Amino acid sequence: TIGGTQSLPATVSMTGTHTYTASFDTSVLSTNAWKSTFGARLTGLTGDTRSANNDVTADLNHDRPPMTLTPQISPTSVERGDEVILTLRADANDDVDSISSTTFEVETRPAGTGSSSWTTDGISGGEDVVFAGSEYEGREYTFVTKTDMEAGHYDLRVRAIDARNQVSDWKVVLGSDAITVTNALPAIWAEPVPTVLCDQPTKVSMVDHVSDKESALSELSIASTSPSFLGWDATTSEIEVMFAFDELRGCPLGQNGIEITVDDGEDYSGTNLPYGTLLFNVIENGQPRWDGLPTRTVDEGGEGNFALYDFVSDTDPDGNLVSSQSLSLSIVSNSNPEIFNVDLDGDLLSYSTVDDDINGQTTVTLRASDGVQTADQTIVLKVAPVNDAPRMDLGDLASLELKRGKTYVYDIASLVYDIDDDSDAFVVVTPSENGAARYDLFTGLMTVEFEDLGTQTITVTAQDKYDSNSYTIMVNVYDAKPFYASTEADTGYMTVSLDNAFLGEEATANLFLTENAPTFTQLTVMWQVCEGDTGVCLNQVTYPLDVTAAERGWSINLEWDDVRPYGLQYNDDVKLGNVIATDDTGEEYKLMKPVYWRVTEDAPGPESMDDEQLVAHIAALEASIETLKAEIAAEEGDTTEMEAQLTVLQADLADACDDPRSECSGDNLQGEGTVDSANGISTDVILIVLGVLILAALLGVMFTRNRGFVEQPKWDEATLPSSDMVANSMYGGAQEIFQQPVAPVIPAPAIPAAPAYAGPPLPAT
Repeated sequence: TIGGTQSLPATVSMTGTHTYTASFDTSVLSTNAWKSTFGARLTGLTGDTRSANNDVTADLNHDRPPMTLTPQISPTSVERGDEVILTLRADANDDVDSISSTTFEVETRPAGTGSSSWTTDGISGGEDVVFAGSEYEGREYTFVTKTDMEAGHYDLRVRAIDARNQVSDWKVVLGSDAITVTNALPAIWAEPVPTVLCDQPTKVSMVDHVSDKESALSELSIASTSPSFLGWDATTSEIEVMFAFDELRGCPLGQNGIEITVDDGEDYSGTNLPYGTLLFNVIENGQPRWDGLPTRTVDEGGEGNFALYDFVSDTDPDGNLVSSQSLSLSIVSNSNPEIFNVDLDGDLLSYSTVDDDINGQTTVTLRASDGVQTADQTIVLKVAPVNDAPRMDLGDLASLELKRGKTYVYDIASLVYDIDDDSDAFVVVTPSENGAARYDLFTGLMTVEFEDLGTQTITVTAQDKYDSNSYTIMVNVYDAKPFYASTEADTGYMTVSLDNAFLGEEATANLFLTENAPTFTQLTVMWQVCEGDTGVCLNQVTYPLDVTAAERGWSINLEWDDVRPYGLQYNDDVKLGNVIATDDTGEEYKLMKPVYWRVTEDAPGPESMDDEQLVAHIAALEASIETLKAEIAAEEGDTTEMEAQLTVLQADLADACDDPRSECSGDNLQGEGTVDSANGISTDVILIVLGVLILAALLGVMFTRNRGFVEQPKWDEATLPSSDMVANSMYGGAQEIFQQPVAPVIPAPAIPAAPAYAGPPLPAT
């Protein structure tokens, strides 16, 4: 137990927080442990209904010294002056550090020398992590050898340092297993190819042809067994050559080679001296003469040009120099036309690589002519290799539409290629939603599943050892495809119309699928009635549609008996709030934009009805009156609101019966019917209440028509619900009542407000 047992207050709030502190000496922990688990427990609780949450534990990682792994050395043998690449790796030995928080100390020494010989001379790098995320991840350092250092074996030692400056043991690599530094052999280049005269001794500078990392050109000894080699002058760095005229073969015109050896003073016992071949362009006396043309180098996808007149000369038959511009220049051959395009305009040689990814070199043979004699010369054109980062051809993958929560798999590896590297590129995918895309290094497949709606992205990065390219996949994540409904014919997927959307009526919705609609296997529509003044939606009714009736359409009587038992009210909005559909492919659809109808007009009066409609209207009113009378008679509670509705229906029936075409019995006309006295409400009281309600109705009508506020008497709101639209429109046309003497006003019981109805949650609009 750490810190002993501590007591809580006698009463503990379910949402309260209590903090306790305890100390722990970590020196007691085992040295080979990577983490420790600490816990706390609540005991002795009374009334605890959830004992499963009385224990809590937390793991804390130990920060242990790192362990250095065997370094990778490439190459293990180099010439003096060359570089050695050291890839250093370490095992963090805990769950605290990683290669990102680990650095290294690197030292070398001549093999077999003492510990005081270790040095960091020539060591640099280590800033960047290489092969991140793989088992070979580490830091890359460079060891640059010096041209004056002793040839032989060099020991290497490395140790790792973590973020808390904990140091590992030295990892030592000895002798031939570490670094071997050898003598740098002299280098010999044939280009640029110099031009020499046939049968004439000619001195040629070796400045651009022979070099040594450790010695000056004048310190080297050049020799040859070729009969064309006359000698080496170290003071001028020149060799003298002569390609003799042969009576049988004539002058050895064109390119001729001489093999030379170069001695830099090193011990070559048991091996040959460094050697190479020099090329010479041998021309006749009096022929146009070419100087050596320097090798031209361009990057991949590059181009260049080169003026030639400065590198060619000519003489007349007497040996006097004449202007080189009198010569005619031409291209004889191009050894690799698949690598370089070449063209010659006057003396301007133009060249360009065939494409952005080509590599290699070509030899272009040029000819100069004075009209009598010709001379050929070659120029080497090279492409400097430039690392090309791996590339991707996204194609259709550049833009995706994916359903939320559905899993998709894409073959990414087949889309990645590297023009200059056959090895597989390292691919990383980064989705805008955490965890929505995963790449399998072994299969090359990317698995995608998004949960967040809207525009998302997946960044795919393909990289090699030196560079990388990133590509962005745009993803539109949808929950359901948009369903389009419109009041205009043949627009969207569904055409919608509304009949009988009048005050006090029940509307009828007519729905028809258009030719644009997919083949739906399931359709559900959701209708709402909302208060247009407040924007509050009172109820939502869901109607599943029979898809087998799609060809003829659907007609729905929209009933909201719980919130609009007496029909629609002024400024009501009838709204097609949502459509949920599924097509024959299993794709889901939702209505993106609701469709509204605003109710402001009264239903057409009897005078606008034909005979058949009038008879049906009267029959419907009489049936409603009989039903309402029966409900009033059966009601044991307050029937004031029901009686007010009865009066409205009787007034509507009276209007219909006033039409000369009507045939009414008169039993249900206003004032003809009576209410059972068992309800306990006297006729005088009813008349008084009706008078008050009619006055409120008149004031409401004035407000509606004038669209403004009217000064009203200070009525008791408990007895006059002037804000009730049903009460305010209940007794229109009964002004004559107010011209009769009335009994003293007796306070009437308050009419209860219509109960608030909480419909189902409204869909997102």
